[in-house]
Amino acid sequence: MKKTILISMALLILLLSLLCTGCTSAKLVKSQIANQKTAKKMCKNIIRGINNKNTDDLEKYFCERHYNDDDFEDEIEDLFDLFDEEIVSYDLDYNGETSLSVRDGKIVKQADEIYIRNIICESSKDENYSILIERYIINKDNTDKEGIITFVVEDSNNNVILRVGESD
Repeated sequence: MKKTILISMALLILLLSLLCTGCTSAKLVKSQIANQKTAKKMCKNIIRGINNKNTDDLEKYFCERHYNDDDFEDEIEDLFDLFDEEIVSYDLDYNGETSLSVRDGKIVKQADEIYIRNIICESSKDENYSILIERYIINKDNTDKEGIITFVVEDSNNNVILRVGESD
């Protein structure tokens, strides 16, 4: 009888732990999928903004602290000059994972890195570029840093060609 009770209790504990882990995993997967959709839309709009030389399409994704930076508009113009031809293809390299900082059970910082790789322009198909985007999705300590904090363009040899903003 004691053996049956012990086995039943062990199975109950195992079942409860599997159920709780499954719920957490499902939430994590849903969060990653949502992050991927948001990043895909943002990157599409950024590429469109570069192609159209539209500052507004880019600026809305950057954090507020860049708006007070005297060099910010010049850096955006340098970006437009670098991509003086239309971007015809690119690959989004992002799995939806973020880093979290939690305080008192609440997320106070959530950050990620997004890569746009294999960027090819219209007439220079043998040359390609990559863009690294570092952003805070949430930053309760410094809300003026929510958004893109660093935007780095690299050549095919991973040499930094252009940096918009500064790394945090």
